[in-house]
Amino acid sequence: MEAKEEHKASVKSDYVICILTRAYVGSENCEVEWTSSYKKIIPVRFEAFTPPGLLNPRAYIDLYGLDKEASRNKLITEIKGKVRPEDEPDALFASSSSSSSSSSDEREPEFSLPKPLDNYGIKHNLEPRNKNFTGREDILFEIYTGLQSGSPVSLIGGGGYGKTQTAKEYAYLYASEYKLIWRFKAESETQLQTDYHAFVRRNTNILDTNKLEFESVQRVIDDFLNKNTPYLLIYDNAEGCENLNKYLPRPLLGHIFINSRERLRGVTAEKVAITVFSTQDAVDFLSKRIKDANVDDAKALAEALGGLPLALECAAAYIEENQYALREYLKLWKKHELRVLAEVPTAMEYDKTALTTWNTTFDRINEEAKHDEKSKAALQLFKLCSYCSPDSIPLQLFIDGRAEIPPPLSSELVPEYELSHNEIITKLTRYSLISMSRAGNGGILITVHRLMQAVVRQNLNEEKNKDYIAYCLNTANVIDYKYATKEDFDRFELDLPHISAIARFSESFLSGDEALEKVAHVYFIAGNGLSEKGEYAKALEYYNKALAIRDKVLGMEHPNMATTYNNMAGIYKDQGNYVKALELYNKALVIREKVLGIEHPGTAITYNNIASLYKEQGNYTKALELNNKALAIREKVLGMEHPDTANTYNNMASVYYAQGDYIKALELYNKALVICE
Repeated sequence: MEAKEEHKASVKSDYVICILTRAYVGSENCEVEWTSSYKKIIPVRFEAFTPPGLLNPRAYIDLYGLDKEASRNKLITEIKGKVRPEDEPDALFASSSSSSSSSSDEREPEFSLPKPLDNYGIKHNLEPRNKNFTGREDILFEIYTGLQSGSPVSLIGGGGYGKTQTAKEYAYLYASEYKLIWRFKAESETQLQTDYHAFVRRNTNILDTNKLEFESVQRVIDDFLNKNTPYLLIYDNAEGCENLNKYLPRPLLGHIFINSRERLRGVTAEKVAITVFSTQDAVDFLSKRIKDANVDDAKALAEALGGLPLALECAAAYIEENQYALREYLKLWKKHELRVLAEVPTAMEYDKTALTTWNTTFDRINEEAKHDEKSKAALQLFKLCSYCSPDSIPLQLFIDGRAEIPPPLSSELVPEYELSHNEIITKLTRYSLISMSRAGNGGILITVHRLMQAVVRQNLNEEKNKDYIAYCLNTANVIDYKYATKEDFDRFELDLPHISAIARFSESFLSGDEALEKVAHVYFIAGNGLSEKGEYAKALEYYNKALAIRDKVLGMEHPNMATTYNNMAGIYKDQGNYVKALELYNKALVIREKVLGIEHPGTAITYNNIASLYKEQGNYTKALELNNKALAIREKVLGMEHPDTANTYNNMASVYYAQGDYIKALELYNKALVICE
């Protein structure tokens, strides 16, 4: 077992039995166990050797030289009343004579596990342990290893991510390591000072702390802590305490654990990032909280709530209080979403929902934006991101579309202003409103929790909501995608989920022919990109969306309808469905002949495309007929030396070549060559 996995197992146990052998003492696991779980360990010796170093002074259960039955009896006698769980078999060493027919009088007594804080007589102010705490083994390991460095550990994550519960679980897991565990509320300096006064009154003989200057209160606390080491101090919600560093004990002789939604200034700490639940952890949590929870329904709810621990707790409490089945709650969620989460069940352990938690953060950055242009720009970016898909939103999308978005963000997103870009992103990561990563090309990618996006959209009034959707729609409309290099395709693939989300929001909330045609254009460019990637089925889905809107807004005879038919026909042609391709090419041709005229270059394009289709089918006569129509238009309108004219010569030459008329083919290839040269 790797050291990290060993740690996970040991922290979940109330006691650890280690088998003292030479092989064990020389292993990595031995060091991990004795470092992280010294007070939990019950050593059992099986070999004739003296344990070295740290292991030497510890008393051990010595089973060396005893037979199986004697070993069994001695082990049970030594550990009796301490560690045996209720569901353990009758014997830790099952003797050959034991059987299922043993009478109840012969059964070993059952034992319950101790409660660490009560068991060790630790001074503390923690609430009872959260019996529904789930997962987080990796984070607990990071916290543990971080604290061993002697520096404070700062647990950073958004509101509702479970920071407070993780801190409490860590304290309970390692209670035996401390003489004192204390949680201070640090959402403001005033609150922290209040808690410091309360600490002095509760733990010293000074009852009237109001007569003391605060510096004296701190000195009393420092002196008390120095006499009660080792200790664990938890500073909760510390984002509101800008000068936290001046409140930390001097000298630092214990462990400091800080929870914050923001990156803290002035505090040197080991940073640990907490994220939402994995799907499995979310399912495990719901299975603990909800009786007979169906796994598929639990997965669906975890997906809907984005794995957010506080939202899952709110949902579980609501289900319990209203006696819903999980599937019934899912139906309710799909219908009402945030309105359901806004309800605070009376049985819930917490007094805040995810919505109220996040709104506190929004209030802080809104206040900052009133007097700071960078904060205002950051807030604008955050609102724009609320209409994109939640994961990996490319900042480049808004850099390229900055002419379509309001100041001050538009002026901050000039491509050369990379320092400004970083500063804006830092404003948002500091508040844990977003997480940031880098794309392969070094560009910034932004991820926002989907529920947080929904809260932002809900908080904007109808007019502002439409304004930000329009900014996003205009941005998506001006991006010009190329498909010449791998980087071009990577760019389109990154943008696709976001321009699709923007189009969906725009179609739902915006009205008017101009806005809807922009939506159709976004669907159209999505179809183009997917067609270039060879994802024809998805491309047709987007083209059909564009077609439906254009039919409604522009009418059947608009040139943009012809362009959509033309591109869809190209996909059917590539798939070998020539009948459907010809049907759509002819629809495009009817529109272009009627609206653009029979001598328009757009009409020539359609003749050329249909000719290509006939060539694929081996109908060379019909192909040449339409190529000649296209050539006549291009020679007359574009001229004898235009690249499109050369293209028509080339296409006609390929038909003659397919027929075996190499002289005519060579004549036309040479005409094309002259123009191209």
